[in-house]
Amino acid sequence: MDFYYSVEEVFDIYMRAVWMMFFLGHTAFRDYIPSIQSLTLYILLASIAMYFIKIVLENEMNIARELIPRVTIIYSFFALDVFLSRRYGVMVESSPDMLKYICKFNLLAVLAMDIFTVSRKRMDELLKLYLVSMTITAVVITVTTPVSLWGNENGYGGITNIHRNTASLIYVIAFCIALYFIESTKRIPYIGIAFVLFMANLITGSRKGIIQILFAFAIFLLVHGKIKLKVKYIFYLILTLGMVILAYIYIPWFRDTFGERMLAIFDDSIEDTSKYYRTLYRTLAFYAFLDHPVFGYGYEAFPLINEFITGLRLYSHCNFTELLCNYGIVGFSLYYVNYAISLVKALVHRKDPIAKFIFYTVIPLILIEYGQIDYSISAGAYAVLITLTSAKVLTPRFQGV
Repeated sequence: MDFYYSVEEVFDIYMRAVWMMFFLGHTAFRDYIPSIQSLTLYILLASIAMYFIKIVLENEMNIARELIPRVTIIYSFFALDVFLSRRYGVMVESSPDMLKYICKFNLLAVLAMDIFTVSRKRMDELLKLYLVSMTITAVVITVTTPVSLWGNENGYGGITNIHRNTASLIYVIAFCIALYFIESTKRIPYIGIAFVLFMANLITGSRKGIIQILFAFAIFLLVHGKIKLKVKYIFYLILTLGMVILAYIYIPWFRDTFGERMLAIFDDSIEDTSKYYRTLYRTLAFYAFLDHPVFGYGYEAFPLINEFITGLRLYSHCNFTELLCNYGIVGFSLYYVNYAISLVKALVHRKDPIAKFIFYTVIPLILIEYGQIDYSISAGAYAVLITLTSAKVLTPRFQGV
């Protein structure tokens, strides 16, 4: 019996290592180690297959309903629509890159998440592993990005080459996970992790990241009704902002090399080559959608449409209009149905800590998607998919598991 449990513990440690390797392989070290994204995906899938067999055998061959990958099934319909849009599209991008990320990396990753999270304990474990991985990623990116390039549109990213808006999205969702564990465990280390992610988000120089993280924290305060908790969390926020202000005033290095960039978040001094055209791009994408409202123009069509009209092969900088233009109301609906399900479940089980987590994570995410695209970029998509997967525990059979 002791040997059995020791094997169980070793397998759990192995699965944690695999998940960490996968998350870091697609963020912190994705460009530093050749082929690490595909390699870590294949290792994860092989490990999840073993995990699945183990669960089936432990349940005496009766596959529990928790093993039905509901989030994956819905997402797979969206992936299928993206794949088919290369056939029926009016105007189709020839590059297969987006197809690879959506139909390979994203789809298989969410399948692994769906199978792994057969209980609330496993869901919390996966969220914790993602939080630790993204905190490491935040440190790696920040340390390997020269201070002179903090907040820079093209220079931020360090050895990862992750765009600052994608990095900001990752940091904010990880910050929300930290808030969830602060509330559910009351442990001090999570406060430190939240602070690290908050500062890393500032360093990106992403305006959207600032709006998203503040909006998330505001909803977090709103859904946690106890006055004492609200006062405590507001105190932490004021303390953090006070430390930043004091550093700006009294540390010349901070003021000269970082302070001006941080303050530039709130004006137009940060380099942004497309900020003057985003309204135009969104408008063009929406009018293109009206021409083909059901299935859209086809696979990654908008950059081609944009190039034909403006001479610039750029996307619309809006998740909504990009999906509508390329894949029509069908693709748009297939993509956002998981969002809708998670929010409905959160509303029904609104007193559950996971439900509150979904509120202060998904609602700000939807707001920010008006100004950026994240459905196809795996580094950011994993953050979104792990959040949506967490809604699966909001059912009676998961309560107390």
